[in-house]
Amino acid sequence: MSLLQATGGTGGSVQQQDKGSSKLNKVVQLTGFSDPVYAEAYVNVNQYDIVFDVLVVNQTSDTLQGLSLELATLGDLRLVERPSTVTLGPHDFANIKASIKVSSTENGIIFGNIVYDIVGSTSDRNCVILNNVHIDIMDYIQPATCTDSEFRKM
Repeated sequence: MSLLQATGGTGGSVQQQDKGSSKLNKVVQLTGFSDPVYAEAYVNVNQYDIVFDVLVVNQTSDTLQGLSLELATLGDLRLVERPSTVTLGPHDFANIKASIKVSSTENGIIFGNIVYDIVGSTSDRNCVILNNVHIDIMDYIQPATCTDSEFRKM
């Protein structure tokens, strides 16, 4: 790779760099860095399916038992199945995937929280509220071509 390509100049591999950086643009921070459980999600939109891949990090010195990701949606988005619960050791992490179906062409919002118990604690369940994730219609519209006669038949 030349210096011009590495610094963002014109070149053949710059398009490959743009594809990689576009994946990073799909990562959404769901909680703050100071929360006991840090979470971020990679949102992958495939036409009528959204895969919500959440990285959950235990930032405490305690074992978190029964940690569950509780999601809800607004708009014409539907959660396919409830994500499974996990147990995280001190400073451990896990990936939790959730599938969401898109049933119309309007924008939607994914929101929710993370609920967990601390092992050895007698307190109630702990809850961390997640930031909202806005799903834009433009993320799952793919450009296509058609002839004039096909367009008139629509």
